Amino acid sequence: MRKEPSGLLVLDAHSTQPGILKVLYTKDGVLTDPGWALNFPKADTSQSASFPLRAGRYELIGIKSLIEGGGRVTISNLKIISGSGVHSISAGNFVTINQLDKISSQDGEIVIAPSKGANDPFGAIPNLHEIVSKMPFSLTSMLWIASGKLGLIVIFVALMYRLSGNLPFARGEPNELRQENQASPNG
Repeated sequence: MRKEPSGLLVLDAHSTQPGILKVLYTKDGVLTDPGWALNFPKADTSQSASFPLRAGRYELIGIKSLIEGGGRVTISNLKIISGSGVHSISAGNFVTINQLDKISSQDGEIVIAPSKGANDPFGAIPNLHEIVSKMPFSLTSMLWIASGKLGLIVIFVALMYRLSGNLPFARGEPNELRQENQASPNG
């Protein structure tokens, strides 16, 4: 059975030059690179992405912008969607960490560009404190549970039907009345 994610990280991105935008996160105190990336095969490319999130506490979203020289990336509509609802992530909290120039960072969008000669441009939105809880039940899990219960009922009925021929009160041919041993009234 395929395990469904507990939440999603959703974003829109636009690049003025070809390149890659990588997304990382810190969950439960551990920096993780899940291999999430958006490829921009040509200039002036826009993409929307949704990345699966497991249950846990997310403290930081990291962004690596590996775009050709002179290119800029605009990131907007950054959200975490989970069982508790949709939480927009404020772009105003974005900070540059290494070899990355922040052109602007407003509530709705982040515009960044790698520094000249950058080989590891990195920025982040720290101090998130976003909690993604486990999904209580999904449609798929409910269907698996229902089909499992139905299967057990079918097995139980088949077993009882099979055993009914061996029970003392169910002897005789089907649809035939069974004769009872009755004591005669005389004694």
